[in-house]
Amino acid sequence: MTSLAPRVLCYSHDTFGLGHIRRTVSICEALTSHIPGAAALVLTGSSSMQALRTAPGIDFVKLPSVTKVADERYESKFLDMHVESIRAMREQIILSTASAFHPTTLIVDNVPLGMMGELRRTLEHLRRQWPRPHVILTMRDIVDEPGKVIEAWKRQGVHEALDRYYDDILVYGMPEVFDFVREYDLPARVADKVQYAGYIERGIDVAAAAEVRRRLAPHGHRLILVTVDGGGDGARLVDTYLRGVASTRPGTQHHLVVLGPDMPEADRQAVRQRYGVRRDVTLLDYCDHLTSCMAAADVVVAMGGYNTMCEILALRKPAVIVPRVAPRLEQWIRCSRMADLGLVRVVHPDDLTPSALWSAVHEALDGRAFQPLPLRFSGLRVVSDLVRNSHAMRTAIGA
Repeated sequence: MTSLAPRVLCYSHDTFGLGHIRRTVSICEALTSHIPGAAALVLTGSSSMQALRTAPGIDFVKLPSVTKVADERYESKFLDMHVESIRAMREQIILSTASAFHPTTLIVDNVPLGMMGELRRTLEHLRRQWPRPHVILTMRDIVDEPGKVIEAWKRQGVHEALDRYYDDILVYGMPEVFDFVREYDLPARVADKVQYAGYIERGIDVAAAAEVRRRLAPHGHRLILVTVDGGGDGARLVDTYLRGVASTRPGTQHHLVVLGPDMPEADRQAVRQRYGVRRDVTLLDYCDHLTSCMAAADVVVAMGGYNTMCEILALRKPAVIVPRVAPRLEQWIRCSRMADLGLVRVVHPDDLTPSALWSAVHEALDGRAFQPLPLRFSGLRVVSDLVRNSHAMRTAIGA
């Protein structure tokens, strides 16, 4: 890394699942591949980051893990410490890392002030620096139901923070699907910073997808992929799906079920004991080439997290989505909008039974698909261009 190369510090709070850290890693890979010499350092609380493969130029600083137990309520995940002590420790690690790394760009994922406000001191510190880093907030398309977000952001002073600390706000979505500025009633000064970057698309390994197909679905068999993100709350969906499978005799379908690294061990063992003996079922704890498995599948059954939805839609795969509806309605809102546009089929968790789920899966297998709406998958290009251009301007003025 030379003195002219951008140094990008990324913050990903990671209190549940794999969505935030997977999206952050995708951004870092795009930056380091498109900007010569760029280095990316990720601050993350994810307990599963060691399972993610990363490219050269990317490294991690691990924050003590917390887990979300209710909306805006957290607990220490591993350490026997009060969450306020964990928050103070994380806050200090973040500040110390930013002070030592001297980032030219800070990218904050989805939580403007960090988990429980742990990012505020670092944002203030960087604001006083000269030259000041370019500070970007990246948001997924939907945070939660609008009324709840508007009230919480007013209470937490988020609008003031967006105005004071951030240069740009990138929304990884499209206003035709969800108008972030209008739905969340952003004030004009903040709205002026918002750019709709389009959705995020991950590349696929064509050879890996072909190999999955060869191993699991030869001779024209159908392949159904079931994925539940990190798996922390995915056991019910997996069990419901496999109960449907258990009511049938093995035939011309194969079922690839990814349990996720965060599924509780008792749930994992119960699934394996009940269904692991079937020759038409493959159970994996984790899959580091999930997008390739998606590309190989005829139908995807999944929860409604942002990354999973992007991958399904980019691949134009028939999908049945059972979204999470607590503690946030984010997934339900996203899936409902996408279903209204004819892009996926949705089963509400309250209606989740083996027969309801299998009915939706069979509809997808039978090819009664909807006409896809053209979506823009330009998110990684837009963020790379923004970082490159801001760094070029910084270099030009000798900052």
